Amino acid sequence: MLFHSEYLVDTEVEKIGRVLKLESIKNGNVWKNVDILVFNSWHWWIRNVAKQPWDYIQTGNKILKDMDHMVAFREALTTWAKWVDSDVDTTKTRVIFQGISPNHYSGKNWKEPGVKNCSMEKQPILGTTYPSGLPAASYALQDVLSRIKKPVHLVNITTLSLVFVFMGGDFFWRIWMNLGKEGEEKEKREGEEEKTEKKGKKVGERRKRK
Repeated sequence: MLFHSEYLVDTEVEKIGRVLKLESIKNGNVWKNVDILVFNSWHWWIRNVAKQPWDYIQTGNKILKDMDHMVAFREALTTWAKWVDSDVDTTKTRVIFQGISPNHYSGKNWKEPGVKNCSMEKQPILGTTYPSGLPAASYALQDVLSRIKKPVHLVNITTLSLVFVFMGGDFFWRIWMNLGKEGEEKEKREGEEEKTEKKGKKVGERRKRK
């Protein structure tokens, strides 16, 4: 089952608009008693204002137009962590959190100043460390996970994703587009071959009649 809850916590429609509630996780009722739960969230928090699916954020009794997304992410994670401790029976349900998937929007982070993204990268970074270090979100995640009393298994993909700078979304998009082009060309060739074959059969039939 895929349950689309990008921010872990609830977004509710109220009179003032869509409100992201950092201390509410009603969706958790749907997740209970599942054999394996896999969570992933940070990727969605870095959206710009135009793409974020809320109009306001509620933290405690405060309703804000917006706030630091790293702080909001940590608060949402803390709410999720409390839910795991209070509502999940980890003797029956295995809880997994996919680590932080980083972005590659500034070449200076991998020692290529002036490069705006990873779309033209062809090789991974040599070594096992990333020049600019781990993203702040990974430390926030590790801190919150360390406070959970029940077992949560972290699939830590952050460093691997960082050094494989060439394998961002653009990389897979290029593969998909190339596969699409190859498929179109193959289909076109097969269509032409089929036409040629039919034409040859018609010529053969006419010769037999003569």
